[in-house]
Amino acid sequence: MPKREKTYGSTSPRPRTYTPYPPSSNFPLSESNKYLAGCYFRDYELGLPPILPSTSSPRLCSIYLLRTSPLYQHTFLTFSCFLTFLSSSYEHINSSKTLRLILTSISMLLYLSDISIVFAYKGESWLTRITLIYILFHLIDSFISSSPFLITSILKPILIIYSFPISTTTSYKTLESIVPNLLKIFSLELSLIFTFSLIARTLYSEETEYFKDLAHSFVTLFALSTTVNNPSSWIGLYYINPLNSIFFIIFLTLSLFYVHSIVLGLVLNEYSDGFKTELSKKKENREEAIERSYDVLKREGRRNRGKCDSYVRREDLKEALGYLRPHYKDTKLERIIKNYPENISLETWNRVIKKGIATRVTTTGRFKQCVPVLRKILGGFEGEGYGIYLVRMGRETMRATAGPCLLTFITLHLFCYLGIYLWEGKVGEWLNGRGGEYYYLLNFNSYGEGLVTLFNLMVVNDWNQIAKVFTAVSKESTTYTFFIAFQLIVSGVMVNVVQGFFVSAFIKNYEDGDGGAKKRTSSRRSSTAKVAVESVRQGSVEGGVDESESLLTLTVSERKGYIDTMENVVGVGVIGGSSAPPIMSFNAETGQVLGWNPEFTTNCEGVSEKKVASGLMEAVARGKNKVMFQDLGNEYTPVVTGIGGNVKIILLREIR
Repeated sequence: MPKREKTYGSTSPRPRTYTPYPPSSNFPLSESNKYLAGCYFRDYELGLPPILPSTSSPRLCSIYLLRTSPLYQHTFLTFSCFLTFLSSSYEHINSSKTLRLILTSISMLLYLSDISIVFAYKGESWLTRITLIYILFHLIDSFISSSPFLITSILKPILIIYSFPISTTTSYKTLESIVPNLLKIFSLELSLIFTFSLIARTLYSEETEYFKDLAHSFVTLFALSTTVNNPSSWIGLYYINPLNSIFFIIFLTLSLFYVHSIVLGLVLNEYSDGFKTELSKKKENREEAIERSYDVLKREGRRNRGKCDSYVRREDLKEALGYLRPHYKDTKLERIIKNYPENISLETWNRVIKKGIATRVTTTGRFKQCVPVLRKILGGFEGEGYGIYLVRMGRETMRATAGPCLLTFITLHLFCYLGIYLWEGKVGEWLNGRGGEYYYLLNFNSYGEGLVTLFNLMVVNDWNQIAKVFTAVSKESTTYTFFIAFQLIVSGVMVNVVQGFFVSAFIKNYEDGDGGAKKRTSSRRSSTAKVAVESVRQGSVEGGVDESESLLTLTVSERKGYIDTMENVVGVGVIGGSSAPPIMSFNAETGQVLGWNPEFTTNCEGVSEKKVASGLMEAVARGKNKVMFQDLGNEYTPVVTGIGGNVKIILLREIR
């Protein structure tokens, strides 16, 4: 009797299927996921919290990438901001009202179109809503108000904060956090000046008008602390009795060389500490962006002991980076990921993606061919590439000072409108000769003239003579309160911060370039990967190469954004003076290796750990300042720190 086959009813359990389904890695990843990963990469670059949900469409992602691109910010938003403040120059000129309305309308329409883009991908925030409300009120005020003085124009810095949120918001929150300490610092300085003012009034009130009463004595010594009236304010007293110079030498020593130095140091230190707090928040945003990018690109692998190992395919990462860098061709994208494993695990994703986003690939041959004269000029100062190096270093330095510079302009804007409110139309040619010849031209009769006046005050020289012009049309108390407040806030805080950060960033970038023309040239060669055309044509780089680039080379360098530059300047995440992670730690007594940095060992697959450990320990024992590993292809500087019996070896930097 033939064996009856078993049948299953609708309620019976289905038989186990043994049909081998292909692994998930064989299925193509959706375009939406790759687009979304590119958006998260952009969030990492800018330090923004990821806002796009996992269900975002490619169209929405493309809008987001366009809105957050550096090109969009440096052209569209910068142009809109420029038109906005250019219109302020025509507010106090009745004959130019039509031009002012045209400029205002164009700039506000540009901002409204940008805000509509932000609302399209649901990226609105409190700043976006405030900006929208301000634009509507400013448009109404511009067309309805008959007065040349527009109240809403005072709030135009809102548009600067909206246009450059990363630089301005971080700097603003930093300044807000250090205000209490700044008040203490300035209280100390003003108390010192007030004490010496009392002494000067007692000693010299009958001998010179500079110290005839307490108010004049205070203004004179405050101006003396800025050196604008030195020695004219006390040279007459020195003529009467040379011993009078002792008083002023002591005052200048304490105020100019001591207190002002303390103010500069504390302001810069407090500002750096505040910046570290803000940058730590952006670091958290970056980590979240990296996690989300992995989630949208990952594929499920084989199960191992009940756990499913996930990974990201290298080709998927390449396409996602292509959305982040749409101007990169396949050749450049391949150059970025060529050393990455085929399947990138979660453990190595952090390192891989950070390196990939920070990698810049430029075509150096085109510069050699198209502008040889300019290249020769820039390279002819002190060896090849020196001028180009200075240009690149200046670009990195400007990133560090972008926030303080914008805040300085915002402060000038507010003081300018305050000056217009106090002295508009009150200073003219009839005051020529007061303070100095043609000093009446430094006035607040319009927005443009006010900015010129404030710039001269910011330079400090002759600010007391400029103030004399305004004492003729207003009370001395009002005039000197305005000018002293400006010197304290702008010259005492903002200018010091800009100068301090500029110097810090310049020195940091100069040290990273090794400081010399010869070393800079070798550094440039070591960071340049020349992709031979023959190897490309033989198939070492997938996707081929553009024939127009047959004689060009690809230069690989590090892409530093605003956050990366600021982390270097203020020292966020720095270990032992370097942002490089520790390679290994070992016990100094036994020589036993206690731990290895997995990121380092991953980067150096195939290199003997024992060989590296023995080489580092020998370099430390002999006091060498550099060590060479043939397997790694470069020289390294070992830096030693000791904690008890354990000694940690830190990789400071490659010697280039």
